[in-house]
Amino acid sequence: TSTTAAVGAGTVSPQSRVSLKPSCNTLRSSHLLSPQTRKLRPFTRNAVQTVTEAPAKTELSSERAADLYEDMNLGRKFEDATAQWYQRGKVFGFVHLGNGQEAVSSGAIKQLRKDDYICSTYRDHVHALSKGCDPKKVMAELFAKKTGICNGQGGSM
Repeated sequence: TSTTAAVGAGTVSPQSRVSLKPSCNTLRSSHLLSPQTRKLRPFTRNAVQTVTEAPAKTELSSERAADLYEDMNLGRKFEDATAQWYQRGKVFGFVHLGNGQEAVSSGAIKQLRKDDYICSTYRDHVHALSKGCDPKKVMAELFAKKTGICNGQGGSM
């Protein structure tokens, strides 16, 4: 009565299966269970750091606040324009807009250094803008043009 899905590609061993019992929607992962006891193995804390005190309070200057606001505003305008072009049938494929999530990219990505990398996988147009990509090149990518960031190969995702 349980459905089994393979994790990964290639040969599937019993240890690489994840079972989902449809009746109660609980996830059982047999590779985490000890064959002898059928109990969960204890969690090991190899690379996990424990935070013992709250981070220091950060002051936000009016210049920094204005910079973050401008970035969020650019993101909102870009997403609104993308939605209009998509509704007109000019942007091909799927477009997953991030309206209302501009503060996430502005707040997180604007704190990175210029040489830091980001890896966004969903609703990521504004992430590229916050990282400093040219809005014209990001839009060209959505239009599948050679002038896009990935030469028109990436699309919205």
